[in-house]
Amino acid sequence: MPGQHDAEQLGFYDYFRGPCSLAEAERLAGLMRVARSAGRWWPFESVAVLTERPTVLHHDERSRLRGETGHAIVYPDGFAVRARHGGRVCHGSSGDSS
Repeated sequence: MPGQHDAEQLGFYDYFRGPCSLAEAERLAGLMRVARSAGRWWPFESVAVLTERPTVLHHDERSRLRGETGHAIVYPDGFAVRARHGGRVCHGSSGDSS
């Protein structure tokens, strides 16, 4: 379950839940709350795994991870990834191969 990455679709349904008062859309209220406060998440039968939202997120015009001068994504615990064109770049790499 992507979580915050479903924000666009969940926002669509939130409109029908709020201003339009469509009762059926209320079933998505829990998903909307998770998307507002967590990153990606995976629900299982008796446990759920949630990730924090990143503190830094850079992407290109095609929404692929891309960090021009540093990390493309950084999490609150310090985990970070350098990326170009959506692919991970090893630390110390100086440029694109394309």
